[in-house]
Amino acid sequence: MAEPFRSLLALLRKRPVEVTALEWLELYHQLGKLVPLWLSEEAHRRVEEETGIRLFPPQLPQDRGSCWIIMAVSQPDEYPLLQPAFVLPLQWTNKAKPDRRIPEKLQALAEEVRTELAIAFGESAYRDWNLHLHPFFVSEDAPLDFSSLNDQLSFASGWLALAGGLYLAQNNGQPDEHVWVSACWCRERGILRVGHVHEKLRLAERFGVRQFFLPDEQENEVPQKYLDMVRKLPQGNNKLRAVLNCYLSALDVRPAHPAEDDASFEICAQWYMRQLFPFEHFDFYCEYLVPYLSNKLRQQLRRDYPDCRPQVLVTVLSQSWNLVPLMVRTFGVTNCFLLYTPDNSSIVENIPRVRQALYQGMSEVPVEVIPFPVNDGYQSFYQLPIWQRYPADKLGVDLTPGKKVMSLHLYSAAPQGSWMIYLDSQQRDNRPIPGKEQLLCWQRRPH
Repeated sequence: MAEPFRSLLALLRKRPVEVTALEWLELYHQLGKLVPLWLSEEAHRRVEEETGIRLFPPQLPQDRGSCWIIMAVSQPDEYPLLQPAFVLPLQWTNKAKPDRRIPEKLQALAEEVRTELAIAFGESAYRDWNLHLHPFFVSEDAPLDFSSLNDQLSFASGWLALAGGLYLAQNNGQPDEHVWVSACWCRERGILRVGHVHEKLRLAERFGVRQFFLPDEQENEVPQKYLDMVRKLPQGNNKLRAVLNCYLSALDVRPAHPAEDDASFEICAQWYMRQLFPFEHFDFYCEYLVPYLSNKLRQQLRRDYPDCRPQVLVTVLSQSWNLVPLMVRTFGVTNCFLLYTPDNSSIVENIPRVRQALYQGMSEVPVEVIPFPVNDGYQSFYQLPIWQRYPADKLGVDLTPGKKVMSLHLYSAAPQGSWMIYLDSQQRDNRPIPGKEQLLCWQRRPH
């Protein structure tokens, strides 16, 4: 099967002036939709002239499992008909057999990617996927066989592109054709340098790429005109999750709009759950999930706890600051008091985030932040002036966030008749699953 491609390689070594009319037709027959992805502008134009077919640069595929690697010719003068850099569109599929038309070195790279992701995410299901030429560009019955490219090209710089495509395939995500990456990977050393940066960036510009991820130490190789496009991958880190984080967040197409019904909520929730570090995406949670989720929780509140109608929410500000806008919106309170530890800078940084989320998502709700020192044994909880400022049945005390001992003291300090609130949720990967929450509410009574 590799013989036709060997003849194609010989043809690609010719200069345009040496190619006959029949050979231009042969190029089209062999490459088809790959012509605008692979051939130089002059060769592309000549194929169009001889075939009478306009071959517009197609969009890269965005269906499940799609990925693409950017390759460069080491010695462009040897292949005058090729672009200095070109794209190979691929797809991870659940088909039982691998695509034998793919070069052995690329198959070996795919096996390495499968293994590394299975280890990093603790899921053997990553090993069930096989890499194929993308059928939109190269159909299964096409005569083209790329296996003879094994000795012509290096595929190592496509490691992260394959990893991103496989992660989204396994987790039902959609890749963004305008996000590219070129980086090698070593289990011991992490991200490694790649070659032909300028050629790859020039190709990316032609495809309208918005973000191109490269090893951070190669930023000095990037021409000024491409600096706005380039994003840096952290080197010196062999933790695959941390290295993939920013790239996957960019690659994974965001939902077009916030949740409006159960179907769109599921799409938004899946995107959120695919993010490797969800706390970096609480802004998405507040904008895309909270409005619909709070409406569902209000329905449960009216059904299960019709008498629970607090006007004031008392809660603890934690790292999960996204819960504050959710609870404020669910209960429709008119005031919110945030208790926080002033000596914890990471908690203090969340205060403006909460205010911004509340300001963007609903009518202004006054938020008063109250510092409390943890070294006083939480005695300050019992002396909060809000306990006397409002009728007890108008107080909602959120016991969900913060440490358990903090919730215990907050419960003990709350006046009789106030409402205790807890948001129970199902967990996956140590994070709550949006849409699986249930409110638990009860009025504090004397024992």
